[in-house]
Amino acid sequence: MKRSFFLIFGFILITVLFLCSACGGEEEDNGNQTANVQCSNNAGCTRDSYCDLENPQLDPELQTLVYYCRKRQICSSQAECPVGWRCLMSENFCITREEANQVLCSSNSDCVSLAYNAECNRATGECYIPGQSGDTAPDSGDTTMPDTGDSVSDTGDSVPDTGDSVPDTGDSVPDSGDSVPDTGDSLPDTGDTGDTDDGYKNVTFFSDDFENPANWKIAMAADSANPCWQLGLPTSGPEVAHSGSKVIATNLAGNYSDNCDDIIYFVNPENASPLLFIPDASVVRVEFYAWVSIVGSLNSPLDYAELLILPEDSIWGSQAGVKLVAEGTASTNSALDSTGTKLTQQLGTAYYKFTGDITGFKGKKVQLGFRFVSDSSENDFGIYIDSLKLSY
Repeated sequence: MKRSFFLIFGFILITVLFLCSACGGEEEDNGNQTANVQCSNNAGCTRDSYCDLENPQLDPELQTLVYYCRKRQICSSQAECPVGWRCLMSENFCITREEANQVLCSSNSDCVSLAYNAECNRATGECYIPGQSGDTAPDSGDTTMPDTGDSVSDTGDSVPDTGDSVPDTGDSVPDSGDSVPDTGDSLPDTGDTGDTDDGYKNVTFFSDDFENPANWKIAMAADSANPCWQLGLPTSGPEVAHSGSKVIATNLAGNYSDNCDDIIYFVNPENASPLLFIPDASVVRVEFYAWVSIVGSLNSPLDYAELLILPEDSIWGSQAGVKLVAEGTASTNSALDSTGTKLTQQLGTAYYKFTGDITGFKGKKVQLGFRFVSDSSENDFGIYIDSLKLSY
């Protein structure tokens, strides 16, 4: 009797262990592989899966290598995805870089995690980055009928387009209503304002009025006790913003501090990325307004602010600032040092516009920030910055 009991108990125990092992294996498999669904590309998988082309497996029946769909990694931020992947936060899973350039969308909110200025092309249902790809750009090589309402000109049209906002290259007849002339026209255009065009169209692809503190972070110098940048409502210096109600400033309510060397830089709160894509355009410019009252000098100032733009893989260091031009001041050197890269001197009467050419970064992802440096003596109100814009 006792022997029969142990035999029955052993059989039950082995059965339970087998079933548990099977359950555990199935759960692990479901965590990675989607019910053994074979695929040759992502189209053969569900939306939350991808075709794992890097890990082929041997089919025991056909004795050939096959690929299977695998569940995508869940994420809520870019940091939770593997290197080379992007977090598609509208759907909370990771996708490859290649997929990021072709991700399906129904609105701009579906694309915002791919790049700060990514937009949804509703005609194709795919995300694109303006100035890089997408169906708002013209068809190349039209030789018969023009496109109506192109926002960018066509190359090689033999007939003009209606409603182009920029000129066509190689038109044999003029366009009606172009604001700038076409290259290669044999006849003048109606409504042209001049015969030169540097390629700048004044199309804004990034702007910030500093109304959202989540858009900016501060990198303090190692020996700084307190940050030398602030974001909020100014109650000293100009006492008002240039637009909206908030600014970034060296001190919102008094003079700036000694021994500063801090950077305030842009971070997209949607994906925690500091990167901005600069379109591949003929001319790309940066502009902002600043109220400046810094103890400085034309040559070798010790207290100053700089606009910094760095390539994607760089780290903040001792890079030179962007060369700027001051508009509306007494001279082009007002509030700038002799190199045009440092905002300094005790101007402090109004917000002035500063512009710089950043075409050298076109087609690249960059980081953008402002550095402030001060010595150990003589302070003033400092600098208040507002109405930042990048355009091409």
